[in-house]
Amino acid sequence: MIGLSLDGPQHIHDSYRLDMGLQPMWEKVEGVAKMLLAEGVAVNAMCCITDYSSNYAEELYRYYKGLGLTWMQFIPIVETDKDDQTKAAPFSVIDEKYGQFLITLFDEGSHMVEYVEKYKVRFGCYPREILADKIYCTRFNRAWLKEKGIKLIAKPLGRPSAVQNHISPGECNPIEGKFG
Repeated sequence: MIGLSLDGPQHIHDSYRLDMGLQPMWEKVEGVAKMLLAEGVAVNAMCCITDYSSNYAEELYRYYKGLGLTWMQFIPIVETDKDDQTKAAPFSVIDEKYGQFLITLFDEGSHMVEYVEKYKVRFGCYPREILADKIYCTRFNRAWLKEKGIKLIAKPLGRPSAVQNHISPGECNPIEGKFG
């Protein structure tokens, strides 16, 4: 896995990430992310959460998922002000905003019912099936979909059974099979 400092879509990433010549870097960094993913490399988005980016929790999550990233790390940025060491720098995220950012990310999974209902309004019926990311696979959402007769295509809840992960002697695991 490679950690890549990608702070989100262009308007967020380029708000503070500039190269030595003070030029935006988003296009280069996103290009690297796409290249790594195309080569099958697992990429961890290491996202700095600042006063600006803390306003865009849902947009950040959807951007990363749209790129194909499944690993995300949201790092709060808090630094002291250069002119007044008793204060935080203006770009620092305050604790309340970072907390709200995390709550918003967590709550993203609670919007599935709303999205499915919007689908019904637009198309006049519920979808037959939904392919969902694990953030949407709460017990509540699963029960609601079952009640509506909508098939959920997603990873099952809980830990995988030990039998699924068992590798017989002499058999290659997925990593050894590809690289070994």
